[in-house]
Amino acid sequence: MSNSPPTNIVLLGPPAAGKGTLSESLVKEFGFIHISTGDLLRKRAASRGNTKLQAMLDNGELVPDMVVCKLVAERLAKKDCQQKGVLLDGFPRTKSQAEMLQAAGVRVSAVIHLEIPDSVVMTRITGRRIDNLTGHVYHMVFKPPPKEALTRLIHRSDDTPERHLLGVPVLFI
Repeated sequence: MSNSPPTNIVLLGPPAAGKGTLSESLVKEFGFIHISTGDLLRKRAASRGNTKLQAMLDNGELVPDMVVCKLVAERLAKKDCQQKGVLLDGFPRTKSQAEMLQAAGVRVSAVIHLEIPDSVVMTRITGRRIDNLTGHVYHMVFKPPPKEALTRLIHRSDDTPERHLLGVPVLFI
């Protein structure tokens, strides 16, 4: 077993840029742990019945850094992350989030920034669907779901052009 620190990668880019798809490939190839702040936030909102957090997500609002940092720090503290390394999907986005990573002792090995035109983002988000049972993400044109999943698909409330035209600040580290 190696004593070298794990590889930790930050994936940045707009919603539907392909961070999740790239993460799937990197997880399969290298065994990283994928940490998506959006997934963590949606899971927390659903599991605790947190209507305030759910409303923020539904309205495409930015969740306060202290909430996001707490969830990410909890996940980073788990043994699998410390052993295998992580893919941080959309985190950090702000200076305080970057400072939290540093304070947690996470050494960022690489940053991958995916850039795609707004028109492509709009096409991707309007066709994106999630299987409510498995959590798999599909696109109605580019990555169609299997027939048995069609009745379980949901269109996230924040996957609309109106929500994404607001823009999301990105911190370049």
